[in-house]
Amino acid sequence: MTYHNAVKYILSAPTADTGSHSHDRILYMSALLGEPHKNLNYIRLAGSNGKTICSALTSAILCRAGYTVCSLNMSVLDDIKENIRINSSALSIPEFTSAVQTVFQTANLMRHNIELAKAALFSEEELDADLAAIPQTLLNGSLSPELTQGEILLLCALILYKKNDCNICIIESSNTDNDPSLFLKPPSAAVICGAIPNSDPAQMARIKTYIQRGITEVISAPQDPLSYKMISDSCAAINCRLSVPIRSLLTLKQLSLIGTTFIYNGEEYKLSLCGRFQTTNAITVIETVKVLRRMGYNISQEAEHKGLSSVRIPSRFEVLSVNPTIIADSTYKLEAIETVCESLFDFSEITGRRISLCLPPNSEMINTYLDMLGARGYTVERIYTVTQNNDETETLAKGLKKDIPIVAMPSIKAVKQMLGELSDDALLLISGKHFFTENIRIEIIRYLGF
Repeated sequence: MTYHNAVKYILSAPTADTGSHSHDRILYMSALLGEPHKNLNYIRLAGSNGKTICSALTSAILCRAGYTVCSLNMSVLDDIKENIRINSSALSIPEFTSAVQTVFQTANLMRHNIELAKAALFSEEELDADLAAIPQTLLNGSLSPELTQGEILLLCALILYKKNDCNICIIESSNTDNDPSLFLKPPSAAVICGAIPNSDPAQMARIKTYIQRGITEVISAPQDPLSYKMISDSCAAINCRLSVPIRSLLTLKQLSLIGTTFIYNGEEYKLSLCGRFQTTNAITVIETVKVLRRMGYNISQEAEHKGLSSVRIPSRFEVLSVNPTIIADSTYKLEAIETVCESLFDFSEITGRRISLCLPPNSEMINTYLDMLGARGYTVERIYTVTQNNDETETLAKGLKKDIPIVAMPSIKAVKQMLGELSDDALLLISGKHFFTENIRIEIIRYLGF
């Protein structure tokens, strides 16, 4: 199997089973693979925002402490091999392809076994032990034998966890009701990253479901009173310990375009990540480390500090240049745009409040940015977007709330034009889905000669 075929196999798989929450298929697949989930130690990251940052920070700390860590993001990323990381590093193409090929071959074996069992049952033969282990849902057709994207990724991660003798796995929830990782035993701890919006009852219900599965430790980012009460009541109902960072113990010491220094509970920490909101992720991770220590993980203060300060994540409010100031952030969810704008505002005394935007041709997203930035006193000078369609540009302009010049670039490689129009004191924000932001980021780095 080639890397291209491995990616194609995952992307061509269904995203989920319609109307089914059965874990029979992945349980049977895991049995055929030798039950790599049997001795799994893992923590689950849930919530709508901050999971990737919290995963990276926690993984870096554990690696510094000498542990081998497997990280899994259950939501398919643009670069799929980035979904699984060993010791904070994305899989190599051979590692990724080999794991996917193993799952692919085992899935073929599963389908073969199902056909053999059906034939034997039809002829009223007695099934041998291997065929008798096939779940009835697969035999009677109520559950399809086709693996979902999430199941393939999860099985690959379990294979690599076992192969690399990992000590712990960090699983970022996919925020779906039929998340295949729910077939695993309850995690050692669940971390609720970011604030749970009260307007999202489905998210709150999922968090409650995770807690009720028998978790003994829950760490939550600071929440508003309603969300905190839901989490606290759910934990109390099953005698689960709840740890929440105390905002009053957090003091921001220095906020700059190259990093953040803060004090929490009397101790000074440094981050290589920019933005006030990153301190919330950091103190959530600090509380998570306390829980891991209680569980027996030997994590020194030095490992904690060096792990926190070492993490740099491309296109996560990343400052690519200071003169002009160019910031890349792979934000596309409308509710997360406010956080980006608030982070920009933190640096407004340094950068000023005249800004240009580079965004996908999405009028709703652009209008949200215009509203959020306008509320903070920013003047948007121009909007760059990538499109070869003049009609799309005209439609986009008509859909905007304000009359702002739109510069249409024919391709991502045309960033040279955009950068050439920026003065040394200009401010440019690039935002959008990871694929959009990351590709523009790469072209800018090439152009600037980094």
